[in-house]
Amino acid sequence: MRAAPMREMLLLAGFSTAALGAGLGRGVVTTYLPVLLSRIEDAPGLIGTVMLVNVASGLLVPPLVGVWSDRGRAAGHGRTGFVAAGSLLAALGLVAVALAHATVYPLLALCALVAYTGLNTITTAHRTLIAESFPPRARARATGAEELALLGGGLLGVAGGGALLERHGWSPFAAAAVLVGLLAIPTVAAMRRREAPPAAVPPTGHVGPAYFLRVACRPGVRLVIAAQGLWVLGYAALPTFFVLYAERVLGLGTAEAGLWLVVFGVVTGAAMLAAGAAKDDDRHLTLLVAGVVAMSAGFAAMAPASSVLEAAPGLIAAAAGFGVLSTVGFPLYSSLIPPGEVGAYTAVFFAVRSVAGAVALPAVGWAIQISGTYRTLLVVGAVATAGALVPLTMLARARGARMPRPVLTPPPLRWSLRWLAGLLAATAVTAGLGLVVARTPMAAIDEAVFRAVHAMRPRADWVDRLLVSPDFRNYAVLAVAGAVAGWLARPRIPLHGALLAALAGVVSFLCVRVIWLAWERPRPEEVITGITVGDHLWAPYPSFPSGHVVVTVAMVVVVARLAPPLAVPLWAFTALIGVTRVMAGAHFPTDVVLGAGLGVVAARFAYALAERVGIVGPWTAPRDVPRSAQRRDGDPDHVADRPERARRAVVDGGDGHP
Repeated sequence: MRAAPMREMLLLAGFSTAALGAGLGRGVVTTYLPVLLSRIEDAPGLIGTVMLVNVASGLLVPPLVGVWSDRGRAAGHGRTGFVAAGSLLAALGLVAVALAHATVYPLLALCALVAYTGLNTITTAHRTLIAESFPPRARARATGAEELALLGGGLLGVAGGGALLERHGWSPFAAAAVLVGLLAIPTVAAMRRREAPPAAVPPTGHVGPAYFLRVACRPGVRLVIAAQGLWVLGYAALPTFFVLYAERVLGLGTAEAGLWLVVFGVVTGAAMLAAGAAKDDDRHLTLLVAGVVAMSAGFAAMAPASSVLEAAPGLIAAAAGFGVLSTVGFPLYSSLIPPGEVGAYTAVFFAVRSVAGAVALPAVGWAIQISGTYRTLLVVGAVATAGALVPLTMLARARGARMPRPVLTPPPLRWSLRWLAGLLAATAVTAGLGLVVARTPMAAIDEAVFRAVHAMRPRADWVDRLLVSPDFRNYAVLAVAGAVAGWLARPRIPLHGALLAALAGVVSFLCVRVIWLAWERPRPEEVITGITVGDHLWAPYPSFPSGHVVVTVAMVVVVARLAPPLAVPLWAFTALIGVTRVMAGAHFPTDVVLGAGLGVVAARFAYALAERVGIVGPWTAPRDVPRSAQRRDGDPDHVADRPERARRAVVDGGDGHP
């Protein structure tokens, strides 16, 4: 029973070593060649021009390797030879860079072009092995292993290369040359015996730009290619400008910014491993939509952040989305490749990625310069990534007969207007209750309760660190809890719980912002003398309602709904949050109590929206129907034997209201 999984793991490990070497070599050249160039002459414009050899190689090499390998397969030859040849060429280029490290710009540019040509040969031929040597159900896992190896190799190249560069300028390139060559050996040995027989298809005839244009415009292919181009536009500029963004916007040092890039890589790797479990095209498409939403929402959440704690949840969401997209994009694309043309189609896949990256870097750079802020990096990323939903939705409709259900179903305009009106009405009622308390004799009772609770404030610093200060860290914990709850409720799509928790947080915080715009209730420190608030300054934000409590309650409601066993600890955590807000002097008791009520209402509205668009199933299910009978074909969104009238009552109150 355990032998088969062990053999699969060993196969994936052997298959991935060439990608590990390619990632390592690319990380060394891309990161440290500019350092060598700057030591020769500090000319940023010339350095940028030299680094265009990466773009040129990425555009020209994959099509040539793809078509050449297709013709070789038709003649009975394998593709592993291209992996070996690319590794040898990359090693020679790296050795040439090491030997010419202190010479002149043109010579180093030529050496780098040789290295990049070899690296692109490796990655193109290596990716074709996935489509030809792995069955469709295993392609996501193989792609995830390859992308994880590329990521890990890049991190190793950057970390180890920096240490070696401090000793000798040539040493990281020489070490990378040796490792790229050695790491290709296990892949060639493992895959030479596993390569599928050559397809009985005649080789492609005349090959030129028109041929690749026809490939890119094929039905289905063009939609996947367009989606990939948009999400690559979204993230391609992030590694280049992230350190500057972290320094100028978040106030981090260079080393701290590098650590957060490592965190991004770790989360990306975890998402790759999780997404690799998807085994059919329909799940790949669903996960692609979830990945686009996660990455776009993550960038959007980071844009207004001014500290690392505020930016961390968005960074984690974007990293998870990026990991999912990197893993399941090619397996879905590979299902559209006709026999005998794997190399050419893989070349188009990589060429589009290179084009999008080449467009993203100057476009984002000029956008940052024109706007005057590095936040533009995230705004452009969020908008471009969200644009990928359009071709993915079109692809879902084109494959409607094969989809178990629509990926996302936009709610009707009439329902949306009623939903928004109901949410605004609930917000207005909450604000009205707050005004009644603040403008009547009830304010004296509110103040007396505040003094009593505030007097019980513990002196332990850990209370402040755990419960009072780290707002965004608490939200991240709840998002993780939502992911766990979603996995328990719906194992095939573990992200839907986190998406629901995030949606509840966004909806509830919008309600808070509406009230804050309409009414600014003073904080206790502004109207009550003699209270202590420690090192905090609460006055810049209105007191009513407590945004921390509203968002926390909303997220806890939906997470507890998905996973009832988590309800007791989550509500205990929420109670501590509410009490400590008063103890710390941040809010009046009514800010917390009425805020909790608004959080419950906002959660219900968020769940209604998520249910309407197809993220989750109905809020309630018949108690007399066994849990197993409520699901059909593994889909918990289908509730069996529910009368239509009862279903409508649950979904929208029977008349369109959530």
